[in-house]
Amino acid sequence: MTKAVSRMRQVLLAALVALGTCACGAKNPKPPAQASSAEKQVEPDVMDRANFLMGQGGMAFSEKDYQTAFDHYLEAAALLDSHEGLSVEQAEAHFQTAEMAVELKDSDMALEHYERAAEIYLRFPGKTRVRAAIALANAGVIHKEKHNEDKARSSWERALEIYDEVPAKQRNQGNIQMIQQNLRDLEAGY
Repeated sequence: MTKAVSRMRQVLLAALVALGTCACGAKNPKPPAQASSAEKQVEPDVMDRANFLMGQGGMAFSEKDYQTAFDHYLEAAALLDSHEGLSVEQAEAHFQTAEMAVELKDSDMALEHYERAAEIYLRFPGKTRVRAAIALANAGVIHKEKHNEDKARSSWERALEIYDEVPAKQRNQGNIQMIQQNLRDLEAGY
């Protein structure tokens, strides 16, 4: 790797850390009002390390090095899971781990991380709920591929419920239509 590329990575990662943003563009919010008192923000040094790992995962992904991206995202998710507090970044680390597991054809790992991502996303208000719906829709596809129609149906129905709860302008109509078609196909025996 050239010094210029290495320096560019350092600048990019420093900017992400300074902004406190995750890969999905959401700010790391203070714990939401509806969160329990046991939920606290993740410590800044932990968040800095996790953001660094997420940045490394993103760089590896951009180079189509899915195994390395997976390893970085998984490490970020494990790091954030091991510390007290919840964050949008934690959910995003699980979501990106699932995405890389799909690329690596590890459906069990993908399911585990899509479901964990959805669980965390749903603890926060706003656009993160749409990310939860996407994670659940993706989990539904994997459940169907594994011939677990009941779990596929449950995932897709929950995703549609979430879309119904968010403001109309945040809804992804293409994703909603795809979920509805998947449910129709499931009922038809496909």
